[in-house]
Amino acid sequence: MKDFIKLILKWLIAIAIAKVAGYSIFKSVIGMVLLPISLLAVYFLVRLIINRITINKMKNNLGIDAPLLKDENGFSFCDLNKNGKLDIYEDSRRPIEARVEDLLSQMTIEEKAGQMFCPYLSSTNEKALHKKGSPFSAGTVLQTIADKQVSAFSCMGAAKPDVFAKWYNACQKMARRTRLGIPITLGSDPRHHFVGENNPLATLVDNGLSTWPAPIGFGAIADEELTEAFGQIARKELRAIGISFGLHPVADTATEPRWPRIKETFGEDAGLNARLTAAYIRGFQGKEISNQSVACCVKHFPGGGPQKDGDDAHFSFGKEQVYPGGHFDYHLKPFEAAAEAGVCAVMPYYGVPIGLEGIEEVGFNYNRDIITGLLREKMKYNGIVHTDYSIIKDNIIAGIRLPARSWGAEELNAHRRVKKAIDAGIDQLGGEFCSELLVDLVRSGEIPEKRLDESCRRVLSLKFRLGLFDNPFVSVEEALRICNAPDYVKAGEEAMRKSLVLLKNQVLPLKKKVNVYIEGFQKTNILKYANIVNSPKNADFALIHLGFPYRSDRRELLAMMFKGLDLDYTEKQKKHLSAIMNTCPTIVCINMVRPAVIPEIAQQAAGILCEFGAKETIILEAVFGEFSPNGKLPFELPRSMEAVRKQKSDVPFDSEDPLYEYGFGLSYSN
Repeated sequence: MKDFIKLILKWLIAIAIAKVAGYSIFKSVIGMVLLPISLLAVYFLVRLIINRITINKMKNNLGIDAPLLKDENGFSFCDLNKNGKLDIYEDSRRPIEARVEDLLSQMTIEEKAGQMFCPYLSSTNEKALHKKGSPFSAGTVLQTIADKQVSAFSCMGAAKPDVFAKWYNACQKMARRTRLGIPITLGSDPRHHFVGENNPLATLVDNGLSTWPAPIGFGAIADEELTEAFGQIARKELRAIGISFGLHPVADTATEPRWPRIKETFGEDAGLNARLTAAYIRGFQGKEISNQSVACCVKHFPGGGPQKDGDDAHFSFGKEQVYPGGHFDYHLKPFEAAAEAGVCAVMPYYGVPIGLEGIEEVGFNYNRDIITGLLREKMKYNGIVHTDYSIIKDNIIAGIRLPARSWGAEELNAHRRVKKAIDAGIDQLGGEFCSELLVDLVRSGEIPEKRLDESCRRVLSLKFRLGLFDNPFVSVEEALRICNAPDYVKAGEEAMRKSLVLLKNQVLPLKKKVNVYIEGFQKTNILKYANIVNSPKNADFALIHLGFPYRSDRRELLAMMFKGLDLDYTEKQKKHLSAIMNTCPTIVCINMVRPAVIPEIAQQAAGILCEFGAKETIILEAVFGEFSPNGKLPFELPRSMEAVRKQKSDVPFDSEDPLYEYGFGLSYSN
């Protein structure tokens, strides 16, 4: 709409110019249309020419491709800095520490600053590196690599494995044309969890990869070996398409049941979370980091679960993180396990800690007491600290301003925010495209260059360990062979089966060829098992598949995408369900991504199943007895919203008289 208004304004301006100039053609109706169109065509042609000149200038800044050479002893290497000789950092036989120091000694301040930023980047295709691909991208691949010297990106969007692999290789070829040939590190949020819808603000997509339950489903399975096996499969698929940095796992402990991001966690028990987090990291990273690993960035330190009233810290109204039960240390357990497992990176959250003695009330991304005092000094962690995204500058998306999540530092300008984050101990700023701000701070003497060296050592060391300097490219053929391989698909489906939780059973499993009334299921999937009727009155049973209950949060535009607030179904929904359950025996399956409040369903339904990201075909297999559900609830189900409001946000298992306790789950044998 904004672009359309601009176009109309330009058209009117063109008419006005024509009128002032006194063109005779303006006197005709045809002239009123043709002349402005002609002027607009000239405008867009000039803009196209300027854009092409800019693109060519950036391409020229990149220089030539890095040639493959041999030294006097016949050792083959890539001459990344194009100086015609073998540098230490180009020599794969040298220790990583020596390679890092050699590279650092050759880097400019601008190149060092570029390593400390990781903006969003949307995948396009191999021939469109000069295009943004999405309004959520900070810039084009060409612009970011050539002008900003950035070499780490968080990738949004999806493509089939072969298309993605070709695009990734093209990005790496462009990176090799930079002055020092530093390869890119491509990161992503999880891409393997079965979802019914994709979030354009993240990377919850499953295009061409094997699909598995959401992390909360792994909490329902509670199997460390299976979690590690998932990580091993997922890393093979991700490395096959070029992703080597995972913005996961989410090690937050879900003690506030209203928090909208519980499905990304392993549940309410910090002890189980710690074990599964460590297993997850072992699966993705392997015994040691190599060219086969996906480096994990565990989040959201020091635990994003205890949000006040369950509001999320993405929003100004949800920035308070509170500990009324004094359980701060409880939420640290999974992060301590992650550090012991050798996790490569840690991401702090946006939240502002309230009422913690000796801790500044400023967002964790800016919080020196948390990052340096707790994480670096007390926990002895020396890996990368990578901020949560967009904490420095506001974003403009489709004409809508999205404020920076700079909670506690809102009054600071962008330069001051960068300085506060770096002073806190941050190594990389996620979602940002403003390395020039850090350069300014170094040039002015406010941040010493050696501070950049400290972070660059961590960032560059990981690139070397991942094998990116020696061979950053992937095989398109291997990507097609590995991704979504039949064995991987079967393993994901088996995990879905194990994650299903049976809460109530009076009639399951159903016999085949019964008459069923359905809502929320696809008819084509049902016909394998039963006859479909159009009314509960004519049905032997009703099968209802429900999405999780939520309320649309209208306090901010982006908040409407987070599906949070109350945990019970609306009165209209409950009335509709009750009518069905009172007419015929009803089996209700709920997509349980948060602890739903379902006393009416618990009383009236003949059977209740919980799924945490499972294919409909898998759910029906359980309903009709092809296997027995055996999962256990990864959180309590409160009895009422009143009980939810009485809970302390940082305390586990404190719902008064829960409808179903943590760990509850039936099987067909009991």
